[in-house]
Amino acid sequence: MVTQINTQFSDLSTEEKIKNSARAVFHKKGFAAARTRDIAQEAGINLALLNYYFRSKEKLFNIVMLEAFQSFFSSISIVFNDADSTLDEK
Repeated sequence: MVTQINTQFSDLSTEEKIKNSARAVFHKKGFAAARTRDIAQEAGINLALLNYYFRSKEKLFNIVMLEAFQSFFSSISIVFNDADSTLDEK
């Protein structure tokens, strides 16, 4: 049972490592020039492991972008929902 829990945590950290590396590579090279091999190398994993987690560059890009938009919108919602500031201050 402990082995299953440790495996789940290591899976999460590997997944996060891949997403963080993908963000960096997409930011540096753009979607078209980024290769899954570049992302795997940046993450320090083999290409098969990246494909196991995300299946394709497009799917990984969509996940990374969705998380970026969610983070952005949650940040600005705090400003928009602040009742103590005027519209001009926002």
